[in-house]
Amino acid sequence: MKIYFKHLQIVQISLYSILLLFEPSFCQNIQLPNVDTVNLIGGNIVYVNINASGANNGNSWSDAFTNIEDGIEKANSSNAQVWVAKGTYRENLVMQNSVGIYGGFNGNETSLNDRNPSQNITTIDGQRRTRTILCYGSNTVDGLTIKNGYVPEGNGDVLQNRGGGILFYMANGAVKNNFISDNSAGWGGGIYVEGNVNNPGYVLIEYNIITRNTGTSCAGGIEIDHSRATVRFNTIVDNIGHGLEIPTHPPITYGEFHSNIVDGNLFNNHPRWNGYRPKGMDVWAYARACTDYTFIGEIWDYDSRWGSPFDHPTNIYGDHENKDPRFINRQGRDFRLQSNSPCKGTGKPSGGSATNMGAIQGGSTTSETVSTPNQPSGPSSGTINQNLSYSTGGSSSSSGHTVEYQFNWGDGNYSGWGSSSQSHSYANSGNYSIQARARCITHTNIMSGWSASRSVSISADSYTLSISIYPSGKGTVSRNPNKNSYNYDETVWLTATPSSNYLFDQWGGALSGNTNPRKIIMNDNKSVTAYFKQIPEEVSTPNKPSGPASSKIDLSVTFTTSGSICNYGHAVEYQFSWGASDQSEWGFSSQSTNYSTVGTFTISARARCKNDTNILSDWSSGKSFSTSGYKLNISINPSAAGTVSINPLKYQFNSGEVVQLFANPSSDYLFDKWSGDLSGSDNQVLLIMNNDKKVIAHFKQIPEKISTPNKSTGASDGKVDQNLTFTTDGSSSNLGHSVEYQFSWGDSTESSWNGNSSSHAYTNPGTYQVRTQARCIDHPNIVSDLSESQSITITPNFYSISGKACYYSGEQPIQNVTIAVSGDKDTNQQTDTNGEYTLQLECDKNFKMTPIKAKGMNIGYLDITMYDAVLAARYSMGLEQLDDYQQIAADVDRDGNVSLFDAVLIARYTIELPSPTDSSCVSEWTFSPSERFYQNLNSNFSDQNFFGIILGNIHGSWQPPGSIKINRLKTLTYQYLDKIKIEKKRVILPLIIDPEQNVQSIEIELMYDSNALNFQKIEKTKLSEKFQLFHNNCKGQLRVGMFSVTPSNGGGVLLKLIFSTNPSFNKKVFFHLKEFKINKKINMQVKMEIILNKKVFPITNYKLSQCYPNPFNNSTQFNLDLPESGFIFAVIYNIKGQEIIKLIENNFPAGHHILKWNGTDEAGTFVNSGIYLLKLVFNGKSGSKESSIRRIMLMK
Repeated sequence: MKIYFKHLQIVQISLYSILLLFEPSFCQNIQLPNVDTVNLIGGNIVYVNINASGANNGNSWSDAFTNIEDGIEKANSSNAQVWVAKGTYRENLVMQNSVGIYGGFNGNETSLNDRNPSQNITTIDGQRRTRTILCYGSNTVDGLTIKNGYVPEGNGDVLQNRGGGILFYMANGAVKNNFISDNSAGWGGGIYVEGNVNNPGYVLIEYNIITRNTGTSCAGGIEIDHSRATVRFNTIVDNIGHGLEIPTHPPITYGEFHSNIVDGNLFNNHPRWNGYRPKGMDVWAYARACTDYTFIGEIWDYDSRWGSPFDHPTNIYGDHENKDPRFINRQGRDFRLQSNSPCKGTGKPSGGSATNMGAIQGGSTTSETVSTPNQPSGPSSGTINQNLSYSTGGSSSSSGHTVEYQFNWGDGNYSGWGSSSQSHSYANSGNYSIQARARCITHTNIMSGWSASRSVSISADSYTLSISIYPSGKGTVSRNPNKNSYNYDETVWLTATPSSNYLFDQWGGALSGNTNPRKIIMNDNKSVTAYFKQIPEEVSTPNKPSGPASSKIDLSVTFTTSGSICNYGHAVEYQFSWGASDQSEWGFSSQSTNYSTVGTFTISARARCKNDTNILSDWSSGKSFSTSGYKLNISINPSAAGTVSINPLKYQFNSGEVVQLFANPSSDYLFDKWSGDLSGSDNQVLLIMNNDKKVIAHFKQIPEKISTPNKSTGASDGKVDQNLTFTTDGSSSNLGHSVEYQFSWGDSTESSWNGNSSSHAYTNPGTYQVRTQARCIDHPNIVSDLSESQSITITPNFYSISGKACYYSGEQPIQNVTIAVSGDKDTNQQTDTNGEYTLQLECDKNFKMTPIKAKGMNIGYLDITMYDAVLAARYSMGLEQLDDYQQIAADVDRDGNVSLFDAVLIARYTIELPSPTDSSCVSEWTFSPSERFYQNLNSNFSDQNFFGIILGNIHGSWQPPGSIKINRLKTLTYQYLDKIKIEKKRVILPLIIDPEQNVQSIEIELMYDSNALNFQKIEKTKLSEKFQLFHNNCKGQLRVGMFSVTPSNGGGVLLKLIFSTNPSFNKKVFFHLKEFKINKKINMQVKMEIILNKKVFPITNYKLSQCYPNPFNNSTQFNLDLPESGFIFAVIYNIKGQEIIKLIENNFPAGHHILKWNGTDEAGTFVNSGIYLLKLVFNGKSGSKESSIRRIMLMK
């Protein structure tokens, strides 16, 4: 199971001003104990490596998962071990079942004992989103660094606020060889173990370093509540809250608490308990039951407010009165023990030899240390933001390595690691304490303690701001706030205001740039100069000229502009550029000009100062103006009959300009004359342009003729759909134009216009006349006469053969008969729903058609009955006449004769008994005729019918599937229930028939409870002694068939079905007579109930239950108890009171009965959804009368 924490809102509670995080070199020199101390998981292994690049399925180191969560999910199914390679995994995990996770692997190990957690640090970082690990099952956590788990203190259960690093919740397991740090929770910042009276659990906690975790309520290190935990050989130091708290109830009877170092776990700075509770360890509430413990360090072991402390047995190892455990480098998180540590050799003996207290059992006692540096030297006072320098020194490495220094500035800031002299500035006034420490550059986890502190006092100061103006008197500067002096870091806004005809230019002195206004930060005395410059005289650009957009040449046109001003207020005058290399004189804003040429011109304007005419504006944007001359319009009649050349070729002409015109007729045309502003028939003329002119050039066409093409050539006969090609030629144009041809095929279709050859396929037989004609490609309306015709005769290509397949007895259509065609072509077709087929076959070919239908296909349960066996038997003995088709149907062994053996094969088929030989063809289809032949097919054929026969269906009542409407049978209670005999070990069920039914065959299908009853045999009676009897019994289904060539008209018991009872069943059982056929008729469907031990269900009162289910969809039933026999009349009505169906109208014996309704009416048709009513009337044998009504809801 995966639990995601992406969307949890985490509220962090800061418990101290700064938390120094160091990645430890995992429990330096820890010697891992054997891993089978607590073996809670199976032997399967799932691999995790954050750097794996294989299939990521967890099956090997190369194909490892890249996150632990996927590994745990896979391990859940097989209780596997999850091996995790070195690296940092930022996850929050949930563990269940018997899964364990093991860290410290390089990524190539084959055994747990091959790993080295000191070198291969495997970190699970909870990222302060929620707790790092939650354990629900029997889980092991071994060889990991677990950090940054977080659950806030607050109301709620254990899962909400306990166990920041690891929470064991009603679980078993082991926490071994881990480094657990920097986790936070309300209770149990490092580890919390939760049990209860019914599930105390067992958790082994050993060889762990648990440091710098926080319990915001209490228990920063470990809290154990109602659990049988063993806590031994752990180093629990420097946590906020108790190092170890055991508020347990009921008494711990199996726990061990010894050989732990519990030291420096503070409450004096705790936000809740400051000044109220001491530090160290808290064991209360029935803790006297703890059997063994040993602690050293700062221990609080009694407070009457919380319960009784430990008794003090005599087997205490070591001293527990505030001894310094003497770690190698406590601040550097090197918790190995110095040679003179009181914890060395004072743990509980293991195997007869003394052991160390705490998590670290091995390691050198003379490891490298770094001595504490000197007190920092430097100034004892300064001002805000003043850069102050301090120096230290004097530290050395016991191994001779180089050291580097770090300063704690006392204001919440630390320097980086570096030289012994570093600088810092303070943002606020006050008194600060400066300390220094050192560390080995080679082994950065080896650090000294902090030095003695150096005090410094930081105060505020005031500064002056002087401002000067250049040039003098050409502007002013205002300041905000306007003060004589300013505090340190105070912001002052300066605004420069220029005098008339001057602009602010830039800042100088303590400021630069030209931003105005501008702020200055007063962190020193400042001097600022504001520079101004004179504004030069300027004339603004005038507006775009306005005036007409176009004009005829030689006409005067006027244009106007405006909008120019002088920034000194002087008057201005204007000049226009006319766009034709000339300009106007300087003058007014409206001026006129005229143009002598045709063209498009851009008109612009500019202005200048009248006082100083050298001060000019830029030219304005241009206005477009065009001039026009005289136009010459030429048209051609008829259109496209020719062209007219113009020289010079221009759109407009100047006055008096001479133009030369030349008429050019198109092909097949001649020039005729000019009209309009010209006359005459000369092809080349001159025209003088003194006005707009219009000229028309007239052309006349040369008549074109196309000669008749030759008679087409090609085949004289062909087949339907055969592609036939014809060719013609001989046409030409008197004008030499190219021609194209079209063929008229004689079948009311024509070819497209194209070359002299074309193809055509005729769709119908007959004789056709092919003719052609031609036309000019350039003038498609010039068409020749039709050519002489060519005759072609078309004969058919395919012929149609059609017919149908129908049943022999009533010619009912037979669907899905395959009409297989063989011979010159193999194909097939299936008959449609009307039994019909149509085949298109190639002419002059030979074919054979064979009808095929699979055995048993479309055969219903009424198509072959025991009555067919009677007909076969009677015919074989000369007692019955069969027609030819019936004789074929009766000969089911296909030996050419109808015998009693054929009757036996049919009878066995009806009750699903296997055939005694391989010669039975019952339920096979055969057809008459069996095949048809066609030689040299040369015409269409219809009514090619085949008559289908089902072998065994002698009575001939077959109908196509879906065409027979089978009435649904009423389900009745067996009316002869009192005839059933229940003996000590068996049940005898008589099957009774009424007289005068002319019985020749009977088929029975009976369902019974095979768990309660065992079928034994069938006994004939005098009524059935002449019948041939067959039966088939299988898994609670008994099928019985019998027939006789001599009809029986007697009534009474026909057969006795005998069952033995199962002694283990002492209850009521049910029979369902699903089918009871007499001859061809289905008589009834009956359900029966028999009580094997009537004393179990005594019935003393009449009772009709409500139906179940209600509402119903398919069927519903009622339970009916009758204390005596009597007559039952039961009817279903709709809500309008209209009768739907008579369910029962019969005598019933005393006992329990079940009535069912399947939602149909008398005709067997399903009724609509709605509310219906059951009315039941019972007239008892003793004269009693009962009547009941029950409400039913039908929902579809």
